[in-house]
Amino acid sequence: DFPRLVEIDLTRIRRRPDQPRRHFDGGALQELANSIQRHGLKQPILVSQREDGGYDLVAGERRFRAHELIGRPTIFAIITEGDADEIALIENLQRVDLDVLEQARAFERLIGRHGYSHRDLAAVLGCSQPAVTRALSVLGLPAGILEEYEEAYRDRIPKNMLFEIASAPAERQAELWEQAKAGTTVKELRQSKRQTDGPARHPSAPVRRGDRVVVKTRDG
Repeated sequence: DFPRLVEIDLTRIRRRPDQPRRHFDGGALQELANSIQRHGLKQPILVSQREDGGYDLVAGERRFRAHELIGRPTIFAIITEGDADEIALIENLQRVDLDVLEQARAFERLIGRHGYSHRDLAAVLGCSQPAVTRALSVLGLPAGILEEYEEAYRDRIPKNMLFEIASAPAERQAELWEQAKAGTTVKELRQSKRQTDGPARHPSAPVRRGDRVVVKTRDG
């Protein structure tokens, strides 16, 4: 049951089109490539072996791409078994490599593929059920917000702020999103969520006047 470490030609490894990570920063990738060229690969990638003798990339696409950048023909890899989607997601979560939308879409794919409940998925990934539910909530945001987040704000708006917007009433989400883009803090966003159109009227204790009961409000 020990892991099998092998050195594989890059040409024998097939990338997975549905791997969780979608965004690859060019500058960070070049830095990784420079580090590998100078110091070598510190952590092998994970692959699964196909029946035709080739391999599918399970985890480590940044390391794979870095090897391509510096022209290395081979890479060290650990051959793994089990569900490739689960292994890829766990590896990325442990490395904190995914943004909240990448994470949510990977969760959704696993639920659709295996019929997991939120509790089942949490058990597989080693996280809490509320964390799974909270991450999936962002997929209910309007498509325009999700597109803007992916294109320009994934590194500028923290995931907690996206969770706050996702938990707001649908009619307020666009307004809160604009506040988030303008640079509001999570605390300020929460305060804005609690605001109402006007001061609420709260009844005070009833006052008896003869045989009648009068309920006083703050307006008198």
